[in-house]
Amino acid sequence: MGIVRRMDEALANRIAAGEVVERPANVLKELVENSLDAGAKSINVSMRGAGVEELVVEDDGGGMDPEDALACFQRHATSKLTQDSDLFRIATMGFRGEALASISSVAKVVLQTGQGAGIGHEVVMVPGQPVQQRSISRTQGTRISVSDLFFNTPARRQFLKTDRGEAAAAKSWLTRLAMANPDVAFSLRDEKSERLRVAAVGPTYSEKDRLAELMGKGISGGLYLFEGEREGYSLRAFAARPDLSRRDRRGLMIFINNRFVDDRRLQQAVVEGFRSVLEVGRHPVAVVFLKVPPGLVDVNVHPQKTEVRLAQPRLAFSVIRGTIADGLIDAPWLEINLPEG
Repeated sequence: MGIVRRMDEALANRIAAGEVVERPANVLKELVENSLDAGAKSINVSMRGAGVEELVVEDDGGGMDPEDALACFQRHATSKLTQDSDLFRIATMGFRGEALASISSVAKVVLQTGQGAGIGHEVVMVPGQPVQQRSISRTQGTRISVSDLFFNTPARRQFLKTDRGEAAAAKSWLTRLAMANPDVAFSLRDEKSERLRVAAVGPTYSEKDRLAELMGKGISGGLYLFEGEREGYSLRAFAARPDLSRRDRRGLMIFINNRFVDDRRLQQAVVEGFRSVLEVGRHPVAVVFLKVPPGLVDVNVHPQKTEVRLAQPRLAFSVIRGTIADGLIDAPWLEINLPEG
């Protein structure tokens, strides 16, 4: 007897953090998603040491009052869910508290927030130390600084890649989030330079222009829009000309209800849609936005929500493949000679 014991809360928090926070890119993703849910129109990210030394996310969204600023660090804290059925109608990315409890168990966190009255609140969380909080001068919005990631779980640092690899992963996540939120301006800086800056769409800067910029060199002027709708599912796909295809799938991104997902089957639906114009072994470069009724998608099958469960996966596959295949019938690039090899 006495073998089974209740786990110490601090240890439980660190273990739980491992499901959400594997690297600095995960911290960036969680904090930026919270900024988006707060209605931010401008989100600025900066990092030192590829985000391990420090990662800062600052937004102009709706800030928090002192009570919420403290409560958002509690485990299982949320403003989005009130009953079980809400789990199957999630239309938001997250909430301040859903990730901060995990992050603050493996790093030092400083939160500064305000609601536009000129007076804000600061909360400092360091694992193993008393919470510090005070009133500060602050405009509307929230700034969260996460420093010394994994300082109390040093073994996890051994699994991180080089600074270059971690910085690239962080930029990749911010790029995906920028793709899914065209009405929000984003920037990313590190010690050396500005790694990403993209303005919100406007009268002279279209979503297509912005996506081409985010997708990288050589895409400008080569994107085409495919749109379709069927049985409550709607699709908007921005795909590059077939001659810009690749030998791997790294240029193919799928978003379901504006959430990036890693779904091989839906990626294959895009590939099959392009089958008439791509040789075997080539993969399209495309950004695909699939809208699914919230009650028909479960986003809680993966701790980081990069995988989802669809109630009608065959319908989703058919909508993607059919919309793209139909759009290719009159595509302007059909007479372009594809590269050999």
